Formats: sequence, C-alpha cells, structure tokens
Amino acid sequence: MKKTFLVLALLSSLNIAFAQSFSNYFSGYFYSISLKTSGEYVFIGGTNKINVFKTDGSFVETKYATGSVTSIAKAESGKIYFGVSSGQILVYDNGNWSEVFLNDEMTCRYIAGIAIDQNDNIWITTHCSTSEFSSISSFNGETWQNIIGFGDTITIQYADQIIIDSNNYVYAGFNASGGTTWSYGIVRIGENDTTIYNYTNSNYQVACRHSSFLDMNNNPWFGGCYKSISYFDGENWTMEANDEIFHENDAFYAIGQQNNSFMLFGTTAGLYVQNENSWEKFTTEDMLLFDEIRGIGTDENSNIWITANNNENYFPVDYRYSCLTNFNYQNSVNYFPNTHIGNPRNIKFIESDIYTFQNSPLSIFDGENWNIDITQNDFFNLITNDICKDNSGNLWIGTNNGLYKINISQQVEHITDINGNAVANIKALGTLNNKIWLVSSDNKLYKSENGTWTQIEIPIGYSLAHTTKMFIRSENEIWFTILANSAIKYDTNGWQRFSEEQGFLPNQSINDICFHGDSTWFATRYGAVLMHNETLNFYCNDSSSFSGYSNLQSVHIDKTGLLWFGNMQGAMTFDGQNINYLQPSNLAEPIYTIREDDNNNIWFCGGKSLSKYHYEYNRIENNKLTASHLKSYPNPATNNLNIELPKEIINDIVEIYSTTGSLVLQQKVQTGTNNIN
Repeated sequence: MKKTFLVLALLSSLNIAFAQSFSNYFSGYFYSISLKTSGEYVFIGGTNKINVFKTDGSFVETKYATGSVTSIAKAESGKIYFGVSSGQILVYDNGNWSEVFLNDEMTCRYIAGIAIDQNDNIWITTHCSTSEFSSISSFNGETWQNIIGFGDTITIQYADQIIIDSNNYVYAGFNASGGTTWSYGIVRIGENDTTIYNYTNSNYQVACRHSSFLDMNNNPWFGGCYKSISYFDGENWTMEANDEIFHENDAFYAIGQQNNSFMLFGTTAGLYVQNENSWEKFTTEDMLLFDEIRGIGTDENSNIWITANNNENYFPVDYRYSCLTNFNYQNSVNYFPNTHIGNPRNIKFIESDIYTFQNSPLSIFDGENWNIDITQNDFFNLITNDICKDNSGNLWIGTNNGLYKINISQQVEHITDINGNAVANIKALGTLNNKIWLVSSDNKLYKSENGTWTQIEIPIGYSLAHTTKMFIRSENEIWFTILANSAIKYDTNGWQRFSEEQGFLPNQSINDICFHGDSTWFATRYGAVLMHNETLNFYCNDSSSFSGYSNLQSVHIDKTGLLWFGNMQGAMTFDGQNINYLQPSNLAEPIYTIREDDNNNIWFCGGKSLSKYHYEYNRIENNKLTASHLKSYPNPATNNLNIELPKEIINDIVEIYSTTGSLVLQQKVQTGTNNIN
C-alpha cells in the first residue's frame, strides 16, 4: 500500500468547543460513602458521584465529583457542602452547584471531613502521607487558616472526621506525631481554648475514626474500627458498643439518631438500631439489600434513610454497587438512580432506544428513563459485550455468560450451545438483513440465516478471540477490531489482516473503523488513518502523542461529512484541515465511542459520562450549485483540491464521486476557499 503522512501539531492551548451544547448522563451506580438529609432531599456521596433523591424515592440527578465524596455538611443557610478526596469542595444551593477552592499552598488536598460552624465558616480535615502536611483548616469566605500541629511538639500526622456542636466547638479526630506518648485522639477547638483528648487523659479510645455525629443533646460521637464508638457529654467520653450483639470486628462507618432519641449505627456488617432495652441488628438476611452501611439520616417525617454497599464477596456480582434504602423495620424500600450502569465503552441505537454496553452491564435509555434489567432476571449482574436486533424484531445480547435472545413477546432464551459447541463468552455480534454474525472468546465465528447457524472457518494465524467490535460493511465484507492489535477483514476474497505488514505503523492498535463511500477511516493509537484505493493517509498528532490526544479510540463521520474522533482526553473534530478539541462533559476523560442517532444527535460514550450533542443541520444550505458557480483547482488534483464557494452561499456540503459513480468524500464547506484532502 502507498502511504501519505499528514502531521498536525498540537498547540499548548487547546481549542475546547461546543461544551455548552451537550447533555451529560453520569452513571449514578457507585460505592456510597456519605449521606445527608435536607428537607425533601437525600444526598449520597460516593466514588466520583453525588446522587440526589427526594424523600418520596424519586431520583433527581447525579453530579460528578473529581474524587470520593468523603463527607457532607449542612449550613444554617440550607447550603449543602461536599468534601471530596481530590481537594474539591462542591456546594449545592437550591438546585444550583458551585465550588469552593482550596489555598494553592495546601499541599495536602485529601479532604477527609467537612463541617460548617455557626458563623458559616467551612472547616475541613485533610489526610495525607507523611511527606505532606495534613491539617485542620478553616475558610471564612476569603482566606484559609491551616492548623498543622499543637504546641511545640505535636504535629498532625493526618486528620479525619470533624463535627461542630451548637456552642461552636470544633471536634476533629487526628493522629499525632512528634514528642507524644499517644498516637490518636480528638482535639476540641474553641474560640479561646484548645483541648486534646486521648487515652492518657480521658476515656477516649476510638482509633481509625470513620464517622462522626452530633446528637440531640449536643454530644459529639466518633465511630471507628474494632467495635469502638464513643460520645462526649461535655466532661467525659463513654464507650457505647458494649452490648453482646456488637461483633468485635465491627467498623462503625455511620451514626444517626431517630426522633425518639434512639441511636442508629451503620457498620460493615449491617445496621444496629437501639430500642428501650438493647439493640437490634439488621442485615441482608433480614430486609437489607446490601449490608455495608455507609450513611444514615432521618428526614422531617421521621423516616430513616440508609445507604449501603454490596459485599464484595457477594456472588454473582451485583454491578449496582450500592442503594438508598428507606428503612422502616417491616417493609424497607430500595431506590436506585435513573442512570446507566457501570462504565460502558460502546453505544448503539435500536429504533428509538439508546443502548450502552461493553465491559459493563446493558443499559437502555428511552429518552427519559434508563432500564438496567430488561429481562427482570438479574441481568444487571452480567457483562454485555455486544447487542443487535434482527429483521424479525428479536434482540440478541452477547454477554460473558452466553447469548441471550429476547423475542417480540419479551420471552427470554439463554443460548449456551451452538451446533454442539459451548459458547460462554460472546465478544461481538452483527446483523444485516436476515443474517446474524457472532464471535465467541474461543475464536469461533458463526453465521445464522433464517434460524440456522453455520460455523465459518477461521484460518490458522488469524484469531478473533479478543475481538472488541464488529463492522458489517455488506453481507460479503465484515471487519473486526482486535484488542491491542490489528484489524481483520473477512470478505469473498478471504481473510486479510491490517497491521504493520500492510503499511500501518508498528503496534498501531486499531480501535475503531468507519466507512465513507469507498474510503475507510481507522482510529488508532497513533492517530487517524484513511485508506482509499489501497493508499494509506496518516493524520497524526505527534507533538502530543504522550498526552493521549492522538490516541484515538473512536471515529465517526456525521451527515455533513465532518469527522469526529474520540481520544484519551476527550474528543475532536476534523474537517480535513482544522482540528477542534472538545470535552463533552467538561471533564478530561477518554471517549471510547462516537455514534450518531436518527435525530441528528451525536452521542459520546466516555469513561465518566455519556454525552449527547445536537448538531444543527438546518444551518446548512443544501441548494445545488451548477458547475459554473464553483471554482476548483488545481486541475488535475492529486493530494489536495481547493474549492471556492460564491459569497451568497454561507455553507453547504460538497460531495466528490469517482468516475464509477461511487461516493469518495463528503465534507462541509463554507464561503471562500475550502481545502479538500
């Protein structure tokens, strides 16, 4: 093959475009860490997410966070503050989100706890390695004040939970280093005094503090590991978990209180509820869906809300990770966010629905609601690698547990055997007309026609076992991308591998393919490749290959002929000459798949979000011009062609055809000179 290289240098300042035109859908399924009730809302913090529910169980939204949402605090003004392990502080105020920024001089930015005092000052504790200064810090709206130690000898090794009582005393858990005989304790910080409580001067013995809480009597509580939980009555610390029902390995991650003053403890092994005589314990064997309790709160109607994680030892794996539960002793109700599940890498459109999948459970979006269990049979426990729908209306789902067929009557058939061969892990599916193609992880390729399966022989030296995507150009031409490898084409001429031997760069790794007329575009690890008439044209961004901007994961050509690429930092458009970089979710994330639906929406399947962009095609004037209105040069053209539009045409689409009548190129053009590659 002939090779032509076009190297496009990346400037240090990126042109990030279109961000305001995107709708973003973040996955709300995560491990929960913190919970706060406020009025009619319940806020749950977790890994990179904040889920917002109403107390009627309805889901409001998922807000992305740059790290784990370790703690949540409410101010007297009603604002909700979220401390994030990355150093981010998010603020929710009556439906609006904002952010408070740390001082640039704060080298330790892992926020372990957050609280708001009576003067609306923000207090945080930070928890970092010994090479950085952990602190107890406060922010008055203008400046940060950082406490990194006490006296001349006590240095804060790390700080964790923090709570502020009604007298404006700040209580913070910390581990000390320096000239001390003790390692952990609680510091009480007042306007005029500071007191440290530890096992040498009080009955305080809570290590590895995981939770804090202020009860109705203005008593601060701290809970930790190994059955340790204590409260302070203003004079003394009291150990609480002495009842036989508590297990010695219980770790107290959540503390709450009912309106009747009885306490609630959430642990790694279930929920403890206090009564008049002792305690009751509730686990998955009772009425909880998950039993690792990470957050507890009560609303204005005395309802108890808990958020819990699934146990990692649970089998089969439940990819919903956690849930919000309205706990009422007899008929607890579980709620999940109305979002997609997992971190999908692929997206397809079938009729009016959007499907996300690949390396994650299947999620289906109808424009308003997400469905993560279309079979009503724990389908969220399966990893879906591909889907397709045949002409008869049957939905085919390839999973890590075999092939599923759902007919138009919604009857589910689980297929684990084809022609006597076991098929346990389906890697890719494709359909065209009345035919279905299937690739399994044991390097077998099957074709079904009118319900009859036949096996297609794969020659020695070719392997489809690690197929990531299948592309059906026609019934006689099928392409496959192979994980961290090449692309393979199967047609009437046999099998062909597209790798270094055919002119691609060494270890180029083809990640995605799209077809445009007689041309084929490849998204690769080192940039884009266009193949036309056995000639390879390379569009590489070598000045930023280390950054991921030229590591292309996806390629798509929209109806205007504009090229869209997904890279490891976001996405970009290419009109044949200019590159625009964009981040659909306003976050740096890999965009694994870009596809266009039938309603002129372009969808981006990313590592952190699913994003939709509506392209305004009505801006393009499609009136046809006669040849006399166009100027084109040079003539004949070899590599590049310039086309000039008259001034009265603002923009249009140019189509270039071969002498045989096949569409070679389609590209958006504007008034003036347009360069066509």
